Amino acid sequence: MSWRLRLAESGGGAMMDLGIHLIDLVHYLLGDIKQVRAETRAFYKMRPSQTNPSQSEPVDVDDWCLASLELAGGIPGTVEVNRLAAGSGEETIFEVYGTLGSVAYQHTYPDTALIYDLKRKLWMRGGPNLSVDAPERKLEVVYPSSKFSQGDMTNRHMASQHDFLLNLKENKPAVVDFNTAYQAQRVVDAAYRSSAQDGAWIKLPQ
Repeated sequence: MSWRLRLAESGGGAMMDLGIHLIDLVHYLLGDIKQVRAETRAFYKMRPSQTNPSQSEPVDVDDWCLASLELAGGIPGTVEVNRLAAGSGEETIFEVYGTLGSVAYQHTYPDTALIYDLKRKLWMRGGPNLSVDAPERKLEVVYPSSKFSQGDMTNRHMASQHDFLLNLKENKPAVVDFNTAYQAQRVVDAAYRSSAQDGAWIKLPQ
């Protein structure tokens, strides 16, 4: 048992802990989410107590969540998160399928993406170097070099903190701000409301 498995302390389970990052990524890359419906499950409803392992405490958060999303223009999407998938570790997969091509990211290969070109009928690892729109800071400015690498997750956190400190120094707003977090949180809350209503569609904003 831990605080993450108590709703009063964590605010939610797998969707709150893991799914919010994917929701945030959907917002960042693909735009606003207009409605959501979700199903959640807690497969382990009791856990051994931290203070007395011979006793058990109830778990009131989800181990698994599957959410269907609808973005602007009717674009469909899904987000699935699971704390119990054997062998998956911290694996994250993010896929976007289009009419002219597709792109897939896997945590196993954190520095590249798979890109499918329909005209060439070819999957490629890597892809073109895309220009970054202002006022976004270029990744090479904030991301640790291979010499200072501490691993993928730590590198990402370091880059975020570096960007935050540079924004303070330069007295400029960040592209990702409190409102960005609020938008992601709103979708997660809607997913939990949907699950409580047997998977009903919840429109945003609420």
